[in-house]
Amino acid sequence: MKYTSTSLIFSTALLLTACATEHPTLDDFVLDDEITIDAQDLLNDDQNKGVELEKDAQGDVVASTNPMELTNSVSKKEQVIVIPERINHEITLPAKQAETPKKESVKSAEKKPEAKVAPSVFIRRAKDFSATNAPQATAFFDPNALGLHLLGKPVTSAVCTPEEEAHTKAIMDMKASYEGRNLSKMTAWRDQHLINVPRPDETLFYPFSGPDVVNMLTFFPNQQTYVMMGMEYVGTAETVSEWQKPLTKTKMETIRKAVESVFIRSFFRTLDMSSDFSRNGTRGVLPGMLLMLKVLDRDVKAVQWVTLNADGSLRYLTPEATKTASGNFGVEIKVTHPTQGFEQTIYYFRTDLSDAPMASNAGLRNFIQSKLGTTMTFVKSASFLMHMKEFAWMRNTVLNTSRAVLQDDSGVPFKFYKKNDWAANLFGQYVGPYGESFAAFKQPELNKAYESMPLQLLDFRFGYGYSKIPAHLMLFIRKEN
Repeated sequence: MKYTSTSLIFSTALLLTACATEHPTLDDFVLDDEITIDAQDLLNDDQNKGVELEKDAQGDVVASTNPMELTNSVSKKEQVIVIPERINHEITLPAKQAETPKKESVKSAEKKPEAKVAPSVFIRRAKDFSATNAPQATAFFDPNALGLHLLGKPVTSAVCTPEEEAHTKAIMDMKASYEGRNLSKMTAWRDQHLINVPRPDETLFYPFSGPDVVNMLTFFPNQQTYVMMGMEYVGTAETVSEWQKPLTKTKMETIRKAVESVFIRSFFRTLDMSSDFSRNGTRGVLPGMLLMLKVLDRDVKAVQWVTLNADGSLRYLTPEATKTASGNFGVEIKVTHPTQGFEQTIYYFRTDLSDAPMASNAGLRNFIQSKLGTTMTFVKSASFLMHMKEFAWMRNTVLNTSRAVLQDDSGVPFKFYKKNDWAANLFGQYVGPYGESFAAFKQPELNKAYESMPLQLLDFRFGYGYSKIPAHLMLFIRKEN
């Protein structure tokens, strides 16, 4: 991985790709307590960049194209500012992340009108995942067998090679470690606090998810339908054919590298995913998802590639058509619940959820607003995208289509969950965003809310700042009228 400036990554790569799923923190660029040379060079080059801020009526920053800007560092009358120097942030960091504060300089520019936040228009919706054509033949591969093959357990051979055995052990050791540190504790927390919160008929909606089936199925194991969305490429029939070949040492290393981050940090990093899921002609997240499903003991019954019609309905693609598929290209994965035996469906779509592309993407808008039905929404490690003005549509949609939301602070800003509409349940300890990349997204309202409620610490790590700062989760349940 090439080490680059976190602030430059956020202000250029992240905003250009719009809804990349995860984002690195400064810790990802520190080796042996020192910032790498490449990162320092770009940190130096990143000064004198003009940025824009979106603020609410009280003058608080709602969104910024530069996450280094702080709410309390700008005049409440200014809508657009130019920052010639990097702004110091107010957050306690580990010693190796500490920086010498630089002199703050703020220059005013022309004003822009405040963004309007749509009022809540929640209406219970019935889900509709009907398709306009029949599922296509995919007899050229068995997804369950492919998942086992990627795990190093080929179903056509009774004997595994020493390399395959070592590969299997490495993956299962990662999973066992994460199980002890996190999954078992997350499961216990879920069984205490999420009982009867997600209703089985509700769609579990996971925007900005990437291929993270691990945390999704841990918190929400019993849904009938899951919809995941991210910027990562799905993978085609050619991808599958390439992975069906015997596993070489290089391929084993590639697939381990592709999934290890979720078992180490609890999330996938955007920059890693862009390379880990596109190596050696094996581009796409589908193989990694099949592998993780097998690690989670899911029996994978079928895989279908899908796209969306203009009205939001599904259309199945032939394996041949996947070679040229674009737009709302996705995959449908049928699995069996490990203990109750009923069928579950997981959809993953590669798509851009920022406002500009959404304005011209009728198929995706209709799919989210009219086909998902009432949702239980899950958001974690989402690069604080819904804090930005470029993601106002997605932010409002989450608020309008969700009956309940489980998220960390990178999801919808706390201030948008109005007390008249939502009951807020706060867990863990909120100390602000981790790392300088996200310093602008500190939420005073959330801090006050945590201070006003009894402390309910979490015994597992979760999201950005994994193992560096206390974990937190927020459960919002819509009030019944």
